[in-house]
Amino acid sequence: MKICVITTVHPPDDVRINRELRSLVKAGYVVTFIAPEGNFDIENVEHIAVSKQRGRLKRFLSGTKEAFTKAIEVDADVYHFHDPELIGLGKKLKKLGKKVIYDIHEDYPSVIMMKNWIPSLIRPVVSKAFARYQRSAIKSFDAIIVTVKEYLSSIGAYNDLAVVPNYPELDLLEGLSSNSCDCESGTVRFIYVGSLDDDRAIVESIEAFKLLRADGIDLTLELVGPVYSERIKESIDSALEEYAEFSFSPRMPYLDAMKRVAESHIGLLIVHRGKSKEESSPLKLFEYMALGKPQIASDFKAWREILDRGPCALYVYPENVTQIADRMREFCTHRALISEMGSKAKMLSKSFQWNASEKEMLALYERLEAVGISSEDWNRTPDKIVS
Repeated sequence: MKICVITTVHPPDDVRINRELRSLVKAGYVVTFIAPEGNFDIENVEHIAVSKQRGRLKRFLSGTKEAFTKAIEVDADVYHFHDPELIGLGKKLKKLGKKVIYDIHEDYPSVIMMKNWIPSLIRPVVSKAFARYQRSAIKSFDAIIVTVKEYLSSIGAYNDLAVVPNYPELDLLEGLSSNSCDCESGTVRFIYVGSLDDDRAIVESIEAFKLLRADGIDLTLELVGPVYSERIKESIDSALEEYAEFSFSPRMPYLDAMKRVAESHIGLLIVHRGKSKEESSPLKLFEYMALGKPQIASDFKAWREILDRGPCALYVYPENVTQIADRMREFCTHRALISEMGSKAKMLSKSFQWNASEKEMLALYERLEAVGISSEDWNRTPDKIVS
């Protein structure tokens, strides 16, 4: 069976998508990947690049059209797309008789309510309109994939489903975990790896770091990831000028970023409130655990249900800079807590492996394959469907 995976939003080395690609290849499928230009090195997967578009509207219009044109040239049996802006592309592929999977990474109606680039007064209208559009489209798709079952509350009816949590590939990280650093003395190193956007408490974390440096606490803060907010960029630039103990690196290869985590003491997972975030299972949570790192995390019920099994985290309200500083201070003052929680995190991580998620995804593909591929004529004037 030939599979075509599509994204116009994520880079070609996106961690979750790459895990899925490796699993599909391992299962014996022929896999093509349509994604923006960039670094990509998975063997036995053909990467068909689409142009990087500047701006959301241009990406939605030009990027989606280019991706669809290349998708029909692939002539796959199953199309697996990852972005909500590709819903229209998925509907067009269904009209051509193809099987379509929509991989839903977040509760998008909730995410819309947190987007600062949408005027606050119209966010509820946009959110509700998108929810209706998504629910209607999903009924026509052959299957959906979600990271957590809680996202189904905004989705409605669907034909088939796989819940594929954001668990890491532990074998990739195993060699890095031996790089654990001394927790008994010296500087305490905090790190955040991931997107630097307004829904993350990046500015608050930097301000907490500054409070502790002013009190003479020996700590560093490292941020790794692409910046998507001018406010965050300004905060980072200011901290870089003022503190030698603060560092920032933009996007880097996955294992390089994980090596930075392995060489740190505590991972930060502080994000602002919102239904999608509070119900999520973020990859960072499990990566920090796999590398034996305790965390400072937002006080979300779903996250507590995982991390308290260690326990291996301290919790904060993401808007409270003083509380973030207090939790950072607690790790700096009580060094034994770092090693104790780190050991528990490492043990707990064995319960959250990609192998389990992989089985759910591949079982979905087996069900689709068993149903058989539609025999509608693939040569039906695809140029008319593009328009």
